[in-house]
Amino acid sequence: MDCQKIVDLSKEDNCAQKFAQILFGRPIEQLDSQYSYLILDEDMDVDDLFCMLIEILIYGIEILYGELDIFQLESDDHPVVQKLALYFLSCGFRLIVETSEDNLCYFCEIFPANREASWKIGNYALVENGNFAYYPNMRLELLRLRLVNHQGRVFYISFQPKFNV
Repeated sequence: MDCQKIVDLSKEDNCAQKFAQILFGRPIEQLDSQYSYLILDEDMDVDDLFCMLIEILIYGIEILYGELDIFQLESDDHPVVQKLALYFLSCGFRLIVETSEDNLCYFCEIFPANREASWKIGNYALVENGNFAYYPNMRLELLRLRLVNHQGRVFYISFQPKFNV
């Protein structure tokens, strides 16, 4: 599966970026569940949904925090994570950020944009894990993004549907 096929990242009509602008452009006090089903398409594969949510996450960080370096993340309960989680809840997903000493199975890994990769978003390059065993009808929360911060601490980011969809 090639995540870059979801949207053409070279065009200005990037739907994930536009959705992020609408979602993260709202104050937290005005969030509700009106975006709950806008993201989902009944024909969308779970890996496509995961890739789109990762794009929305990265654009959301950019919108809310400007040039925040995601590799400065220090804990899974960091205020940035807590704030982003509120936004994702309003569109029907729980943002899960966990740390692990174990090498958990992950779908893709994020690096600074200077890394060679076919999938780039903003200042980041995302590389799919060639050893990940994806299968049809896989649950969304089993797809993870692996992030290693500047101190070498490993984080895994995933999403879980808030509703039964």
